[in-house]
Amino acid sequence: MKWIGSPRVFLRCLAIAASCTLVLSACGGGGSGDSDSDTESGVTDDDPQTPLSSFDESLRYQGRAGLEVCSVQDLNAWVEHDMRDYYIFYDQVPTVRLDDFSDPSDVVAAMRVGPDIFSGVRRTAAQVVEFEEGLANGYGYWMSYNDAGELRFREIRLNSPMYLAGIRRGDQLLAVNGIPVDDLESGELTNIVENGDADPPRFRVESSDGSIDDLTVTPGEYTLFTSPTASYNTLADGTITGYLPVTRFLNRTGGDVDFQLEWLIEQGVERLVLDLRYNGGGRSFQAERVASQLLGSGFDGQVYQNYLFNDKYVADEFVRRFVAPEVEFPVTSIAILTTDLTASASEALINGLKPYVDVTVIGDTTSGKPFASWRVDYCDLSLNAMRATTTNANNVSVTGGITPDCFVEDEWLHESWQRSDALHGAALDYFENGTCNTGVLAKRSDSGRQAREWLADKGFFDVPASE
Repeated sequence: MKWIGSPRVFLRCLAIAASCTLVLSACGGGGSGDSDSDTESGVTDDDPQTPLSSFDESLRYQGRAGLEVCSVQDLNAWVEHDMRDYYIFYDQVPTVRLDDFSDPSDVVAAMRVGPDIFSGVRRTAAQVVEFEEGLANGYGYWMSYNDAGELRFREIRLNSPMYLAGIRRGDQLLAVNGIPVDDLESGELTNIVENGDADPPRFRVESSDGSIDDLTVTPGEYTLFTSPTASYNTLADGTITGYLPVTRFLNRTGGDVDFQLEWLIEQGVERLVLDLRYNGGGRSFQAERVASQLLGSGFDGQVYQNYLFNDKYVADEFVRRFVAPEVEFPVTSIAILTTDLTASASEALINGLKPYVDVTVIGDTTSGKPFASWRVDYCDLSLNAMRATTTNANNVSVTGGITPDCFVEDEWLHESWQRSDALHGAALDYFENGTCNTGVLAKRSDSGRQAREWLADKGFFDVPASE
């Protein structure tokens, strides 16, 4: 097996008066739903396929007598009202004492009904910036201890402050501000990093080549490139296999994916490794768009996903169908990389493809999120209460998670686009040999530092199942 050329990546440069996007590749390789009033609540529906026709305007939360608008008590009452209306398990929610809660997020958590662990509240502005503008703020990192007790960077977002400082996935963090990480409790390390706006921390990092650098990094705003680094390999039989990561499904994802697919098509790719290992979901219509591209125009109009609502909103039930894509990329075989962080729209994509094409899932069992939601805004908050249950064309849901065909433990020792990455390498081996580990992965216990500690930007995993 041979890796050819450089990966195709996005890089963004910022000028004083304008911004531009630079594209680097090797030669020959390589509806906001915001209301006019802060006190008016509204349903956000960014997908015209979704009717929501029976959401009666007169039944919206209009405030409650005796409560100050946008006070904690008012917000708590709003959450309770909505959870007893369009929530998929509205008739099973427990009775709660609203006065016991000082945060509406806690009200949602108290009212959720299993298997829903996903409904929640988020700041509207943050959700709009992420989903519709494709922007994030922070360092752009996630690091985690591995089995060897090493604190390594597990994800570095392209063009984030960490990326621009030269830090990459798989690099090991040795010290912060001269203090070895082994001498820092997790809270101490988090406090140092989170105070980076006032006092930028200095990270001592060991790269995969063994070099050690001291890097000062200041957090800031950056673009979320949702398909950052494509690459390809030539297998022993001469088959060219592409690698396509999709890290989130935001409004910009279609353009990001098109950019990479056009390049992979130029390389003559016949098989594809689709990396969804950390993709927590997002815009379902963007996931359906990618699925349509992988099937091709021959499946135009076929069922992708069914949406089932509670018994008060049966009239809203609808079917999402594959559409003929402008950029299509039908391949002979697809391997999809997953972990327990693969959720929602990502699971729906895998589930939606399965009735029509041979899909090999490699990694670990997915999150198991068979629900969809549409953001409802009130004051400066958005409630993402699970509104529908979804199934594929065979009426199969992802409840309990999608079990992989090949169990491979995720390691973060190398960049994910490289052949040496555990999941990516396992997919290429499967394409070549047709064999893989079919035994369930042994789960780590909750004891031990490496099993329980993740460190990341605030909100790094806040990707609700917003349609």
